[in-house]
Amino acid sequence: MSDLLDRVIAADLALDDEYGATLTNHLPMAATALHVMAEWLGPTDAQLVSFDAHYRRRLEPLRVREALLPLQRLPREAVLRNLGDFDLTSSFHELFEAALAKRSPADVVAEWLPLLGPGLPGAAGHGVLRVYFALLASSQVRPETARAELARALAYAAGRFRELRQAVTPRSPRPRALLETLAAPSFLTEAERALLGEFGLILYQHSELAARPEFQLLVAGTSVGFEWHAVLALLAHVACERPGFVLLHALTVGQALCALEQLLPAVDPEPHRRGWVDFAVAAWLCEGLSLPVGARPVGDVTALAAAARGTLDDHGLKAAYALHDLYARFGDPVFLAAGTRLCAMFTRAA
Repeated sequence: MSDLLDRVIAADLALDDEYGATLTNHLPMAATALHVMAEWLGPTDAQLVSFDAHYRRRLEPLRVREALLPLQRLPREAVLRNLGDFDLTSSFHELFEAALAKRSPADVVAEWLPLLGPGLPGAAGHGVLRVYFALLASSQVRPETARAELARALAYAAGRFRELRQAVTPRSPRPRALLETLAAPSFLTEAERALLGEFGLILYQHSELAARPEFQLLVAGTSVGFEWHAVLALLAHVACERPGFVLLHALTVGQALCALEQLLPAVDPEPHRRGWVDFAVAAWLCEGLSLPVGARPVGDVTALAAAARGTLDDHGLKAAYALHDLYARFGDPVFLAAGTRLCAMFTRAA
């Protein structure tokens, strides 16, 4: 157990899940990533202390919201109908606190991941991502801290739940592979893509895009039966050529889902893969990406480690963690190259 990580996460519970214009609080996620990276970075406690002091300054005190509905006493159907109502975040928090008082963190996540997965595009995937990091931290902090952080993470995912896909769109009789979908010519003009950029936050960009019937047909006709290595390696290759903010989120959320599938092998992967496909395709279209050309880049651990040690940026730390984890899983050095590029990019931006 890490006393330092426990103190950081426990102190963050007094801070809000968002700050500014609905930006997500990354502190518990990036702190956990930095702590876990000590396995290959070497000691990270001093960097974690510096990151905590640096990042905490932008955060806001916890907004106390009244628990408006006794969700833990209502039928499951009523609970699911209220997913995505951010005003009910405190009600969802009570629901998950009650569940975690009786069952293990892994069991609760296994129950709720299929329910929350389709709505992961809400808050740019950060709800489900925080659930993953809370589960990752659960063996590194005190049980009471682990339960409290996971309850907050699940409540945030439930409150910010939003599906991009419309259920009424018919599925294609022969689903396309995801890589086929990404290779298809974009239906967006440059002017339309520029207009999407005016919507600012990722969620609003993607929600506007999802109103297009062309987007609905694309995602409805795309298979969720892909292999994680192939699609994430492609995105990593693109990130080496055209590193971008939304693409980084598609990679980090994809890594989290890949890891959760291994941690929770009995869970049906289709719902969260469907949510991730919607998010990844929207990211691809909004950033105007295309298939990479040339040989797949080769990175190395030394360069990624230097980039990770040299940053206090939350996105840089999460990118370093996620891309190194994918390298450890698949042995493909394109993940190291992408991690180094993204970490350096967001360090400069910070």
